[in-house]
Amino acid sequence: LRRSVVPLMLDQGHVDMELDRSWAALDRDRAAFEEEKARFGTGEMSDILTVNIGGEKIIQVLRRTLCTVPDSALAAQFSGRWDHCLQRDAEGRIFWNHSPAAVLPIISYLRACSIPSPEPLELPSFAGKDEMINLEVKRLVNYWGLSSQSRSTRWEVASDGFWRVTENMAVVQTTHQSSMNRMVLATSGYSSGRHAWDIIIERYEGKGHGYNVIGVAESSVPAMTPDNCPGTKFWGVYTDSPMHKIHGQTLGLIKPDWRPKTGLVLNFFLDMDKGTLSLALNNSIDAQVLFQGLQGKTLYPTLGIGALKPNVYRAIFDKPLLD
Repeated sequence: LRRSVVPLMLDQGHVDMELDRSWAALDRDRAAFEEEKARFGTGEMSDILTVNIGGEKIIQVLRRTLCTVPDSALAAQFSGRWDHCLQRDAEGRIFWNHSPAAVLPIISYLRACSIPSPEPLELPSFAGKDEMINLEVKRLVNYWGLSSQSRSTRWEVASDGFWRVTENMAVVQTTHQSSMNRMVLATSGYSSGRHAWDIIIERYEGKGHGYNVIGVAESSVPAMTPDNCPGTKFWGVYTDSPMHKIHGQTLGLIKPDWRPKTGLVLNFFLDMDKGTLSLALNNSIDAQVLFQGLQGKTLYPTLGIGALKPNVYRAIFDKPLLD
């Protein structure tokens, strides 16, 4: 009997040691998560931002002024979610590598737009005598998405250290592997009507600390989340194999044969009038309703990436819907 007890005691001691190691690793991961999460604050619209324009002029501008045009790339950039990504000078001021002569008229226009008026303010031509400045203004207006023609849906940031967005802000590629996912939102949010878009998995390795999430989110979704816990501001799928639907936590299989792989096309359908998010694969007519009760929200197409490397996703936004 004593011979059988000794190995049992040794085994129990080994188990306890492994549990202690696991708890210590969990505590380290949690501490690292909280530390990194603290870097992802949200900015107040009343914030006064100091901007260095081309090393030639320092200006101060309200955050709400830069966010005057809804759904613009400029408003997304200065929403507060991406302050940690902004280029800064040696003094910590935001740095724009543009000519003051090109930037200042645009700032003046945005300030004018913030003044209440019964008449909408049209975007002026900004035409001056200097052709190079005129060209820079035109390109800034398009790049920042300030004209109605340039505000087509796209991913809102170009890089966060965990991803890279290329090809006219349509393709997202994981560049860093972590136990967390970073949320990438589209520039257009939907609160009414019917909308459709595709997410094409151009490369899927399925190796890493967890899996990515794909779906929709409110703008207040945390910028960084554990891979399988994007929180209650996100609705979509978790790219386990097979895929699960997820909101706050994993909610179960969608279909046993729905597995992420290179070349897979995810067809998303969002009906904000009915409050439903549906998903089909590879342009099938067999769409499955994932979530209901989404009325009254403003939802953005969203990717949560970082837990897998290297993965590549291509978005095709604003697809026409057939009645």
